[in-house]
Amino acid sequence: MKYLQIFAGESARQQIAQHGFSQQLFSTMLGASGGPKWFSLYGLDRYMFGEFFADRQTPLDLVGSSAGSYRFAALSQDDPLAAIERLASFYSHVTYSKTTSAKEISLTADEVLDFVL
Repeated sequence: MKYLQIFAGESARQQIAQHGFSQQLFSTMLGASGGPKWFSLYGLDRYMFGEFFADRQTPLDLVGSSAGSYRFAALSQDDPLAAIERLASFYSHVTYSKTTSAKEISLTADEVLDFVL
């Protein structure tokens, strides 16, 4: 984990020292909104979706909005790596008009989910 910094409180640090850094330590995952900023998490998502959570047998509560909810919809698919690839491909071409309305945003959200799922 040369390129990843983990900030943890004392209790979490002890858990990691005792059990290693494993997906079983997590019960909830938060996904920030932020639109295109999601692309900075793309590589991490590929690892988490393809390897880190791949063999998970227990529920993982997912909390996200906007791009976070799209990411978690992809994670919830039978083939999460293929879904995250579809999301990256589709989402990189999403544009909005200069006078974006709530209706336009909702329709675009439906299109994204239809393509990803």
